[in-house]
Amino acid sequence: MPDGLYVVNFGATDVAGNSGGRVATLTVDSTPPVFSNIRTNPQGISYLIPPSKTTISFNLSENATVLIDVFNKDNLRIKEILSKSLDLGANSAEWDGTDSSGSQLPDGSYNLNFKATDLAGNIGTAAATI
Repeated sequence: MPDGLYVVNFGATDVAGNSGGRVATLTVDSTPPVFSNIRTNPQGISYLIPPSKTTISFNLSENATVLIDVFNKDNLRIKEILSKSLDLGANSAEWDGTDSSGSQLPDGSYNLNFKATDLAGNIGTAAATI
């Protein structure tokens, strides 16, 4: 069944001939949220001019709960930088270049993993490098 809004009519008649019914609406949503226009500013983390923060901006195709994690070059998760419900459209998060214990990380490139879960449970993912 394609995504969309449907009207469903329910009706029943018992053995005595009594009948009744209800009308309900049903929304079918099998489309996952989509991340687009992922940008970071500045690109990467550097401690030459502290404090260093990177702003991660992105567009979201629909309202969803978004999780953004940072991974190092060995693909070890070092910090969750966002976990919250966001509206569709332009959004952003900041990362201060620290790990989950608050320790400053060395200059370098890090991977961002994005995950969005909409109200229907559909999951969309994306990745970027900073």
